[in-house]
Amino acid sequence: MESNEEIIIVSDKELSSKKRLMNQEYDFHSVKHDNVEEYTENGWEIARKFKTVTKLKKMKPEKEIFINRIWRLFHDLGFDRMNEAPFKIANTNVDVLAIDDETVMFVFCRFSEHAQTRTSLLEDIKQICDNKKHFINYVQGLADGKKRKCAFILITKNLILNDQDIAYMEKKLVHFNEEGIKYYEELAKHLGSASRFQLLGYLFSGQKIPEMDNKIPAIEGKMGNHKYYSFSIEPEKLLKMGYVLHRNNANRQMMPTYQRIVKRNRLNSIQKFVKDGGFFPNSLIINIENKSINFDYSEKQVSGAVSKIGILHLPKLYRSAYIIDGQHRLYGYANSDFAKKNSIPVVAFVNLGKSEQIKLFMDINENQKAVPKNLRATLSSDILWASEYLFERKTALRSRIAQNLAEDLDSPLYQRIIVGENATTEKCNITLDTIQQALDKSDFLDQYAKKNNELIKEGTLDTGSNDETAVILLKFLKSIFLYFEYNLKTEWNEVDRSKAFLITNPGIYSLIKITNDIVNFLVTEKEYNFKNMNNEEIVETVKPYLDVIIKFYKNVDEQERTKIKKTYGSGGKQLYWRTLQREIKKVYPDFSPKGLDEYWKDNDTRFNEITYSYIMRIELFMRDDFKARLESKYGENWFNLGLPKSVYDKANQLASDKDFGKPKDQATDPWTCLHFIHFREIALGNWQDLFSEKYTLPEEKGRNGKKTEKTKWMAKLSTIRNENSHVYTSVKEEDYKFVEKIYNWLVKG
Repeated sequence: MESNEEIIIVSDKELSSKKRLMNQEYDFHSVKHDNVEEYTENGWEIARKFKTVTKLKKMKPEKEIFINRIWRLFHDLGFDRMNEAPFKIANTNVDVLAIDDETVMFVFCRFSEHAQTRTSLLEDIKQICDNKKHFINYVQGLADGKKRKCAFILITKNLILNDQDIAYMEKKLVHFNEEGIKYYEELAKHLGSASRFQLLGYLFSGQKIPEMDNKIPAIEGKMGNHKYYSFSIEPEKLLKMGYVLHRNNANRQMMPTYQRIVKRNRLNSIQKFVKDGGFFPNSLIINIENKSINFDYSEKQVSGAVSKIGILHLPKLYRSAYIIDGQHRLYGYANSDFAKKNSIPVVAFVNLGKSEQIKLFMDINENQKAVPKNLRATLSSDILWASEYLFERKTALRSRIAQNLAEDLDSPLYQRIIVGENATTEKCNITLDTIQQALDKSDFLDQYAKKNNELIKEGTLDTGSNDETAVILLKFLKSIFLYFEYNLKTEWNEVDRSKAFLITNPGIYSLIKITNDIVNFLVTEKEYNFKNMNNEEIVETVKPYLDVIIKFYKNVDEQERTKIKKTYGSGGKQLYWRTLQREIKKVYPDFSPKGLDEYWKDNDTRFNEITYSYIMRIELFMRDDFKARLESKYGENWFNLGLPKSVYDKANQLASDKDFGKPKDQATDPWTCLHFIHFREIALGNWQDLFSEKYTLPEEKGRNGKKTEKTKWMAKLSTIRNENSHVYTSVKEEDYKFVEKIYNWLVKG
């Protein structure tokens, strides 16, 4: 072993003292008063003045604070021997060394001051992997001579590693990013040193647990179509075998992640309960994942009984038993002398499917407060992942992709999408529903009939497997968003809502939709088969079309921006998306997605002015004509007697609103506040004697029909008026023709 410096290991009281130092974010130094200025000029601050000296403080470098944080994490996870300071083995820096009776953790920390820095650590990774034998030699040379398993962990902050780095690390080096750190910090906060079992289960999954006696008396039975075993076991054994996947960002990809983090106060009460002689009569529910389970049947069985007794051989493997229900009861025995002395009842299923585990968990907790509403909704999506209906599987896939775009550290939309009950902020305002809507209306995924699994349309990027397609489509969308982020940095990072144009719900919806259009065009018109291409090849193929969109964002004028931003609702998304389509068509004339030409024919504003003019003239005509007809029947009390009460009240309310704060001589006539929809109500109340002759459409005259049917044209006119009262909306040609027809018939006569 080549070592550049002595490795000092601390334990017991020294370990606690070292943790207190690691908690400090400042370095402290005491100097004589005369020397204070010299230090303050070099970044030191005055912490406190004493009689003869001044105590100074200086913030530690961010990297040191990060390494100290990781050191504290492994201390809190329950490792009882740790390094006093970073050191080198074979010229490789080791930032944290954590040791217990069975394992040794070698931890390497890498850090950037800037969030989401994309880089390669391949040389670092190779050096660590190449020197593993030197690290193992060090472990074998420890004074107590115990055999220990070694784990090599790369922990990063603010770094996004590339695919080559990740591929090289596989099975050689474990990588934790910020989400992994947060998860184990939260776990340690609630579980204390018992959280170490979770870490070991993850690191050594499928590896043998040394010196474990795995034979236990058990009863074999059947429940539904599932075989299960009932037995009692020492908690210590199950703590090593067992594993709980908590629902959090670090474990999203690892179904079934249905549990919430264990609560520390509940754990403490359970530990006290056990210490005071208490016990739990109800069984833990677990699922054993193993290719084959050995069960030695006893020679003595009860004749005719469904259940059988015998000896069960549990797998001697880390993370071989998923705790479906009862994590608090199990972890309540951690750090307790009773972990070896007591036994707890267990019902163990074997090789349950992931969706079956979730269903079982939800059934157990159906009438308890254990499953929050938002978690239950997420679990329902997880169940759909393996649904017998392929339509539901695709629904789950869209949900998973949207969630990952929101929560993956390497996603350009990380912390820009509202997740769960998180509050909307200036930076985080994109909804998951926006992503899912865009994916739902795109053609990336296979489309199936709801009831019979019939394939309606093959997806452009769908391989037929949800797991494979999730990786392909998610990677593709991240690459697309990254390309926009790289080329439109200012626009992408704008968080002022009054200025933001790209990172808005209509904007993100439209980017997904236009990307779908480009892919469809290349598949159908240019005959590309993206299923036979890797992500880099697909992205390079679509880039020329994306460049057109990027140019649009760089050159779009304020009027165009405002028009798009001021068009709200579904119409706003349509306008945004169709605008991007039109930009590509200008450069690539053969790019013509379905409905594009028709949309701009209906939305080019050429009918706006004339239509609105007709509407105003029709409304003025009807106002005067209705008044005259009502006066002819009701005289000077026409307003009070001829209007339905709802219309009468509405007219006065609208007039009152307009008149608030005005002098009496400027009072508004309530009659002038009414519009087409109100005229229709008045007409319905006086149809036969006042309005049927004049206000029945020419083509309706002589036909039988209810007055509600014969006045529908007024309702349609009201809808057109309301829809086109905004300056940025466009009148459709068919609406223009309808208004023109009413004008020619009613006003021109």
